[in-house]
Amino acid sequence: MGFIVNTIGAGVLAVAMVWYGLRQIASAEAAMEQEYQRLRSIAGQHPAGQHRQTAQGRSEFGHRDKYDDASILFADIAGYTERASDTSPEELVAFLDDLYTSLDALVTRHGLEKVKTSGDAYMVVSGSTTTSRPS
Repeated sequence: MGFIVNTIGAGVLAVAMVWYGLRQIASAEAAMEQEYQRLRSIAGQHPAGQHRQTAQGRSEFGHRDKYDDASILFADIAGYTERASDTSPEELVAFLDDLYTSLDALVTRHGLEKVKTSGDAYMVVSGSTTTSRPS
């Protein structure tokens, strides 16, 4: 009797582990698809027919815009994790709000394009916005 109970228990545990693993895979695939779509929206759409797959499965575009003076700024706050753990949520949100409001004002003043803000990360592009002309 004990053998049967142990076997059934092990089977239920194995099924639960497989189910959990499949759920995690589906969640990761959905997150990857969402990130892929976000990156495509940032990079812009290429004309239909210009896209092709290489023999190795990589994507290539026959047409690429070239910007001689494009720059990308990735800003990250040093020590943010430690500061965040030692600061109340209200103070942290107020700090980030002040910081990003100031950065947004600089972005607007200098005609840059803010790409993304996430936690303590801030990404800005210059020289490749829709107002810039590719060379």
